[in-house]
Amino acid sequence: MITSTALSRRLGLVALGLATVLALAAPAQACPQADPLYHQGVYERYVEELNRLALSGDVACMTTLGKVLRDGVITPRKLGEAIGWYQKASDAGDPVAQFELASLYDNGFGLPKDPAKAAFWYEKSAAKGYIMAIRNLAVMYDEGVGVPQDKARAKALYEQAEEGGNGLDWLPK
Repeated sequence: MITSTALSRRLGLVALGLATVLALAAPAQACPQADPLYHQGVYERYVEELNRLALSGDVACMTTLGKVLRDGVITPRKLGEAIGWYQKASDAGDPVAQFELASLYDNGFGLPKDPAKAAFWYEKSAAKGYIMAIRNLAVMYDEGVGVPQDKARAKALYEQAEEGGNGLDWLPK
């Protein structure tokens, strides 16, 4: 049985998910060297520049390229490549990539659904203060999915997320 508090928190996650869907067509804004190409509408060159920068080791551009390849809005969807870029950026410590990789494991999108791996990557991202990871991790502890159920830890994480804002700071203005 889902309590009204759990339902309210789940609805908050749905709202975050909806905001994410609405932002899919926009650039991730995390690779400023390539962003002007996106804004000029030169999408093929934008993706090429993201790839060049990601290959050169720019972690933020790895994450951005992962999003572009996952979304398939301005280039054909290449989920396997997106996962590879998310993994590289996650291993390098990027909290956004860690959140994105966790979300793929959490939802079974492009990867086998694996709540324990999702929790692992949400933990890494949350430790760096990424609000959406903190919220998702709170739900996992609240419901005991991928981690042992721990209501006290869930409450602390919900409070931390609320103090940190809505977690949508990355959305284009």
